Amino acid sequence: MLDLLRELDDMIDAATRRPVKNLYDSDFHVPRTPIYASWLVVAPVMILTNQTLVSILSRSQGGKLRRTDDTPHDTLREHVARLHRDYCVFVDDCRIDDLVGLFATTAHIDYGPKFSAVGHDAMRTLFTSLRTSCEQTSHHVSNIDVDPTTLTGCAYVMAWHRFPGGQPDLVVYGRYIDEFTTENGALVIARRTLRTHGASAPMPFNPLERLSG
Repeated sequence: MLDLLRELDDMIDAATRRPVKNLYDSDFHVPRTPIYASWLVVAPVMILTNQTLVSILSRSQGGKLRRTDDTPHDTLREHVARLHRDYCVFVDDCRIDDLVGLFATTAHIDYGPKFSAVGHDAMRTLFTSLRTSCEQTSHHVSNIDVDPTTLTGCAYVMAWHRFPGGQPDLVVYGRYIDEFTTENGALVIARRTLRTHGASAPMPFNPLERLSG
């Protein structure tokens, strides 16, 4: 490995070497720290950083995040993004039990005055009612943000719904405002509030609270 770095250094040195005139008008070259010497310092740091990340991930159970104080922000965001992706897939595929499993046992969801529930049993009833009223749905989440210090987050959602009997399709544009926690070593949703930006038809969902002019 050291020989390879030395060879790379020689190639760079030959390509970047520029003659500089001294007082006696003879060529000489500005000395440069060999690249392989720099790599001897940088490589161990890179290896240690990678090992730290691997160590953090190895503390998870079943591939799910175990939250620790040294969990990198990017890693936490990836797990939150996975929760959002799973939510979309489970809703659209009508996998109600899997959907409920993304939430803490005592989680609270609030989509509107008529669409709220606390706990797995109540969530299962609500999700079943909402999903089976549609023939098809397609949920899309974007603009995911998460605060690692408070385990809270926000994400935009666009949800298309097709109803039976020739009823007009419904498209909802909104924002999920979430609180996260860990349960049995896995990251789950402790509270989810839906705030709607608008919809293709009037719906009794929570409207987004906007600042007045």
